[in-house]
Formats: sequence, C-alpha cells, structure tokens
Amino acid sequence: MKLGSKHIKKIAMVAGLVLVLMVMQTRSLSKTFAADGQTDAPKLSLREKGARRLGQLPDIAFGTNRQLALVAKRNGKPVACSRSSLTTTGAGDTLRYKYEDISMLSGANKEVVEAQTTALLTKDMHPESIEWKFIQQAPTGETTTITEQLKIVDDEMVFTRTAADGKKTTKRYTPPSKAYAYFTPYLVELLSLKDGDRLIINNLDPETGEINAELYAVTTRAKGGLRVGKKRLPAPLETEFFFLNDKGQVETHGLAEMDLTFETSSEAIVRAIENAFQRRRK
Repeated sequence: MKLGSKHIKKIAMVAGLVLVLMVMQTRSLSKTFAADGQTDAPKLSLREKGARRLGQLPDIAFGTNRQLALVAKRNGKPVACSRSSLTTTGAGDTLRYKYEDISMLSGANKEVVEAQTTALLTKDMHPESIEWKFIQQAPTGETTTITEQLKIVDDEMVFTRTAADGKKTTKRYTPPSKAYAYFTPYLVELLSLKDGDRLIINNLDPETGEINAELYAVTTRAKGGLRVGKKRLPAPLETEFFFLNDKGQVETHGLAEMDLTFETSSEAIVRAIENAFQRRRK
C-alpha cells in the first residue's frame, strides 16, 4: 500500500484530526438537517443543540494537562499509535488550550506515516494557530516531509502548505460565521454528553475554511459508560465512534474508513511502538 498525501492526512485522524482535513462536499445539507431536526426535540434543531453545547463547554483549570495514549492492532500486532495532550494556559477571557499530538501508522510493506500536530485553541475550540508536520517514511528508511500551518491574522485565516520540495502555497479566507469547533478527542469528553443525545456540530476544515456538519448520536453501553457515534452529513454511514467510561473519558476510538480501533494504552508503550516504527529511518 502506497501511503500518498491522502494517507498522510488520514493518520492525523488517529487523534481525531483527519476528519477536519479530509475534503468532502457539503452541498444539499439543508434537507438532511431538516430531516434530522424533525426527528429530534421540537424546540431546538440539532444544529442549534450543537451550537448551544459548544457555548456551554466548561473551563479546564489552569495548568491542567489531559493526556491520551492510543494503540491499534491487527492480528495482535501494533499498526498505529497516538499520544496527545491538552494543556490549559490562562483563565477567563484569556483561557487557551495547547493541543499536541503525535500519530503514526505502519503500512503492510513497513512504510510509515507520522503526523505531528501543535495547536493553540480558544475555550470554544476555535483555532488561533495550528501547525502540522507530515513525515512519510519509505520501506528503505528514506523520508519526505510536508508541513502545513493555519494562522488567524486580523480576522483572516491563512493556510500555508510547504511541499517536500520547499514550494509554498497559501490560501486566505474569512473565518466561518456559524458556530463551529476544531475537533480533537478531548471535545467528546468536554461536551458532557448523555444517553439519547443527538446534535450536529460544525467541524472546521482548516485547508478550505469550510465547515462540515457532523451528527453525534449517544447511547448507553451495556457495561457502563457511553458510545458516541459520529457521521459526516450527508453521508449515511458512521465515520468514527468513541467509547467513554463512567467518568466520561475516552477509552476506545474507532475509525470506520481505516477499519482501525484504538484502545487506551500507556505513554511508555506508545513511545516503544514509535521507536519500532522509526527504526529504519535514515
């Protein structure tokens, strides 16, 4: 399997970021929204519920560092891993979250894709800046690197990509006027979800400036905790899911498109897997 640019972006999905990077048409959503809204509570549409929930996100105390380590296996062997953190800086109107993630995926021929992400987010999960570094490692150990950056400059979003040959391309656009969030797995924990919840949250695509509607559906698990399913509208099928424990913390993250299910692990184990994936790197 050749890991091209699409695969490079998909590995960021391990930490919940690829869904905001994948380009998907969002035309004809109004009919879908109307249909979903008619089957839910009569007072608020699913989009209104999502916007209200984003406005009610709790503050995380200054200095808090939430961490998540995940591993996916096939035939008992690790094929992908991720370790991320969400650290709080400031308070009140100046509260910001620093989000960091390193995700890696190993292909069938020992090729490896690594995605590094560093983002500064506001309390409502709006990005102020995001930097990505994608490293594609061939079976021979040779690597190529692509970097991307999103910055907010004077009420304008500026997206810059630097290709492996050093060529830069820049896009500028106005931030969305509708309520939206930049998705990380920590958002699922912060939404204070409960059994039976159904809501739509607009997810930012940082490359295009567009917002993509995602439907959240929450059910209770037999062994306790919640199952949170997500699908990108108007697509009919679920794209990913989360299992939350009784404390509302992520313990499983499933990616339907990649047929991968990530389970919580320790940072030490994830770092050991990273070292094994990078062993051939030159």
